[in-house]
This record gives sequence, C-alpha cells and structure tokens, in this order.
Amino acid sequence: SIELWLGDIKAMAGDYEEARKHYGSVEVLADGDKSKARLVAYAKARGELIGKPAPEIDATWFGADSKKLSELQGRVVVLDFWATWCAPCRYAMVGLDELAKENPEVTVLGVTKKFDHGFLPEDAGQMHVKFSRGEVVRDIAPDNYADHLKTFRERSGIGYPFALAKDEEVAGYDINAWPTMYVVDKQGRIAFATVGGNKELLLTKVVARLQKQAETQK
Repeated sequence: SIELWLGDIKAMAGDYEEARKHYGSVEVLADGDKSKARLVAYAKARGELIGKPAPEIDATWFGADSKKLSELQGRVVVLDFWATWCAPCRYAMVGLDELAKENPEVTVLGVTKKFDHGFLPEDAGQMHVKFSRGEVVRDIAPDNYADHLKTFRERSGIGYPFALAKDEEVAGYDINAWPTMYVVDKQGRIAFATVGGNKELLLTKVVARLQKQAETQK
C-alpha cells in the first residue's frame, strides 16, 4: 500500500502526525476488503503506537542483566519481536546483530514469548540460510521454554540479549506478523515500526536520525 509506505517515510523523518494520517488512510482505502485485512492491521498498529510511549516490558533477559524497558530511557532501543520457529526472524537476526555491534550505544533486544513449538539451528551458520538445517522442536512445556531459548542462543551465535516476555506484554505491541521491529527513542517513545526481514537499512537510518536529534538537543 502506498499509504503505508508514505506513513513509514514520514515516521522515519520524525513527522508522526503526518505518519498517522497516512496509516489511517490505509483502512479507509481498503473499504472492508478482507484480502487487505493484514495490511490494515499493520497500519492500525503503527498508527496507534507511533510517537506514543512504548508499552512497558518487564521480562527475563538472556545474555545480559534483566531491565525494564522504561529503565533504558536515555538510549535508543530496537525491539525485535521474534520466535525461534520463524525462519524470516532468524534471517533478520544476523543483520540486527551487525547493527548492535556497529552501534554499541544502541540497545537491540530480541523480544519473544512462550510457544509450544520452536526450532534450533544446527549452528550459527544456519541463521542466514533460507532453508536452514536444525531441529524442529514440538510440545515444549511452558516451564521448559527458557531452556529452549538458552539452547537457541548458544547455537545461534547472536550477541544481543533476548527477553522472554509475558503474552500480555507482547500483545501491547499489537504483533500481527513475525518478525516485527520497533525503534524506541531516548525518551521512551515509539519512533518507527516495520514488519518482516531485510529492514536493517531502514532501522539504521532511523537510529542515526534519533542519535543525531539527541545530540542537537543537548
């Protein structure tokens, strides 16, 4: 949708009011067309959250000391909502790991929740392969999901921390597809949202704008 794209362009530039107008137009133009339901859902989530305070996430972290999202104010944060079973998520994580390494002043956090199924890559080399080798895991008990996540982390080679959030915390971000990424500015507001993999360049541009904006406001 051109309106969704225009909304993203405005959000990237920090013009949240105009972004919301374009996101709102997506539903109007869809006019009840059920084939466009997912597109409308993407636009609705962006429109409701862009420029607003990021919903709190108070989750257990893996790979770093646990923190509430609100405790990260003063840093730009990239939230990657993902799942171990999601191949596009795993592919995107490689690029996000590079973004984290190149921008140590930015917090990249992989947010997931408990599922009853998952996937464990054979090794780190399988993370950026479309049809990766590994182990499909079924019937994961809720109490065992943290162990599943730890094993995934060991095999994946991903350096940025993961957070195992509650279902209601993930629901606060209106996730309609995996992966979904949000960029949170230094004031704790949502500055950008995108769905799917291969979005590292967009995320990098938004992060750079927010960093520059923070410098000019000092």
